Amino acid sequence: MAVRMTFEDFVEYRANRAAARAAMALAEGRSDGLSPLGIQGPPGMGKTHLLNAIAERVTGGHPGADALYVNADGFLAESRAVKGLVGGRSDRDGPRRYQTAHVLLIDDLDRIAGDQRGRECATRVLSARRRAGLPAVFSTALPLKEMAAAWPELAQVCGTGVAVRLGMPDGEALRAALGRWAHDLGEGIGDTSVLVAPLATLSLGSLREYKAMLLRVVAYCVVTDRRLSPHLVEELLGPTAVPTIRTGALRT
Repeated sequence: MAVRMTFEDFVEYRANRAAARAAMALAEGRSDGLSPLGIQGPPGMGKTHLLNAIAERVTGGHPGADALYVNADGFLAESRAVKGLVGGRSDRDGPRRYQTAHVLLIDDLDRIAGDQRGRECATRVLSARRRAGLPAVFSTALPLKEMAAAWPELAQVCGTGVAVRLGMPDGEALRAALGRWAHDLGEGIGDTSVLVAPLATLSLGSLREYKAMLLRVVAYCVVTDRRLSPHLVEELLGPTAVPTIRTGALRT
């Protein structure tokens, strides 16, 4: 039940299409005017998936190219270890590997905004990459305008790039996404299509939550050796698939 993070496994729909296509264009070397690429959206909407998909496409499609992925915690830890970064001369543009990677991907950049050293390091890294003509991508849960208000240097660095947003799918797109995930993740447990409509009626806050609920049902079937059926779905999710999930039934 491993979840792959490639473009092939990314479920595209109207509210995320611009982000997916910009990410793919950059990954395929068509980054003119796209860098830095900022991908904004609430938690659980696929930002990390897209960053990993870019890394997979870059390293798989361009011999010798490297894509450096780092999350906010890793970036902050490394920026604090750089001697003389703030007000000094050594490592002035941040860790060397951040400057030289074919593509740099920073996940959850908004979590760096509250750290002075992290902000300065990120600003210098992105500026250095822009001067060198090397693409960079970052994700943020905060709207870029809101983040830039507290981090004006970021707005200057991103002035030549593109910002795209990930949003929730509508009903039809959500059912399509659930159908694809159910088919991919539920092999061998019965007719996974019976899960789609009940799950789609749940009022969950992100795609990650829908996928997590799907995985819980699949795991229950695997552990208990029960096959999916309309009766089992009703047993697990309730007769009308109300948001109050029967957690006792799903406890494994």
